[in-house]
Order: sequence, then structure tokens, then C-alpha cells
Amino acid sequence: NPSGTLTHLLTTNDAKRINRALYLQDEIQLDQQSTITVGARYDTYSDGREALSPRIALVYQYDASNILKAQYSRAFRPPSFSEQYSPNNQPSHTDYESETADTVELSYIFKTKDSSLKTTVFNTKTTNMITYHDNTYETINLKNPTTVNGLEMELSKNYASLILGANLSFYKSRRGDVELTRA
Repeated sequence: NPSGTLTHLLTTNDAKRINRALYLQDEIQLDQQSTITVGARYDTYSDGREALSPRIALVYQYDASNILKAQYSRAFRPPSFSEQYSPNNQPSHTDYESETADTVELSYIFKTKDSSLKTTVFNTKTTNMITYHDNTYETINLKNPTTVNGLEMELSKNYASLILGANLSFYKSRRGDVELTRA
């Protein structure tokens, strides 16, 4: 910029936000084969947003080679500054909801001395997904939840000085309805 001032391309103001978070987690050995992990993260933001993100996982080790795992978790994401204050947004509509993603996973892990195969199926439901409108590029919260169902497979093999790995993933997603609301 010839005048020496910085032009803001993604935001229309000098936005600031302070985030504070507290994490707690504990692992509890239920018996010789079962472990439960419980945890939570509490976030608070200087712009008034706050969220609790819990996590719980149960791991069952049938024997040295076969492991089953079940997990539930919730994630939280407030809008970024470019989403919240984009010049494409209507000036009267700049307060967007934070999005949350609830995920349930089931995994089977097979291990040997030098290799492992992990197979995971999951379902994620995202509420208030923050995205851009297809035609206007305004920031929006999707009206209905977005879902992703998937299968992930991971193979690893250890050699003397080399570890080889391969991943394969299948996803099926459904985007929530797009609705533009203007004041």
C-alpha cells in the first residue's frame, strides 16, 4: 500500500479476543483389561462465548493383540475473525453462533510385535456449522446439522530402522440446509 497503511482484506475492524481454557482428564483402570478415560475442556472467551467439551473413552484389551475402543467427544469452535467480521457480511448481521461437533467412534485394533491394523467407524454431527453462503459468500450458520459418517483403516509395519504406514478412509457427509437471514 503506497500510503503505508495496512489494508484489511478479511476483516473490517481491529478485532481482539482472549481465550482462557481449563483441561481436566483422568484415566481409570477398571480391571486388568478395561480402562476408561474421562475428560473435559472448558473454554471462555472475552467476547462472552463459553463452552464445555466433554470426552469419554472405554478401552478393552481382550489379549495382547486385540483391542476394542469406544469414544464420545464434543468439540467447540467459535467463528474466526474473518468469518465474524468479513466485509461480505451485512453490517447488521455479525453475531454468529459457535459450532459444536459431537463424535462417536468405535475402533478395533489388531497388534503384533512389529505391525498394527486399526479400523475405526465414526459418526460426527456438527451443529451451527459456520460456512459461507454459496452465492453471496456471506458467513452463515447452517440451519440444520451437518453429519459425517466414515470408516478409517490404518496399517503400520515396523522394520529395523523404518516404519511404513498406510491409511484408507471412506466418508459420507450430508450438509445442513443453507438459509440466508438478513435483518
